[in-house]
Amino acid sequence: MPSHWSRRGALTLWGAAMLRGRLFASSEKFWNTKDPSQWSDAEIQQLISDSPWAKPVKVRLGIPDPAHDARPWSEAPPIPPRRPPDIIPRLPTATPITALVRCESAQPILDALKLSLPDAFLNCHVIGVSSDILRGLMRAAANRLDDLKPLAILQPHGRDPVNASIIAAHPAPIPTLWFGFPKKEVRLLKNDSEVRFSTSFNGWVVEAKFDSRQMVYRGTQSL
Repeated sequence: MPSHWSRRGALTLWGAAMLRGRLFASSEKFWNTKDPSQWSDAEIQQLISDSPWAKPVKVRLGIPDPAHDARPWSEAPPIPPRRPPDIIPRLPTATPITALVRCESAQPILDALKLSLPDAFLNCHVIGVSSDILRGLMRAAANRLDDLKPLAILQPHGRDPVNASIIAAHPAPIPTLWFGFPKKEVRLLKNDSEVRFSTSFNGWVVEAKFDSRQMVYRGTQSL
């Protein structure tokens, strides 16, 4: 057999193997192959804690030079001695701080938790942030959560960031904030490769990146 046929045959086999691999990987996504009523507890836990729609992240401390920081208390970080006491307890920087950032409005998350969105969030993409670091904020500044709106953004790659239009505390075992972003301002496109979420409070920065190409639920992108 001529060598060029051998090369062509090898390339054909390689391409077929790659296609089978992609199909097999896709078939492994239980949320696309099983009805939500058939998901196991372990599968649900995976979906809501570490999946295309749920990202465990490290919270980082970002503090600009206080001498040049004239931002209000709603922004991070506050400037001594104006800092009101006990707004958010400072933790030692050596203490590892984590958060779970999750697309609460994504249909697979709603199906897993058997929840529906509150009316106020119905026309929003909702990103939830769960972390013990929020405990002090939610206790001491519950009536000032709107101050965080300019500090929370959702941004598809290559487009302008959009600020949160609504923020609310959500009852959960771990302190959780829901950030709502108007769907009419944040539209996922087929070619979008990444969606970035970011927020900050009192010097702490929470960021997560979602691969929108993986956020496919039963044939439809879901955020």
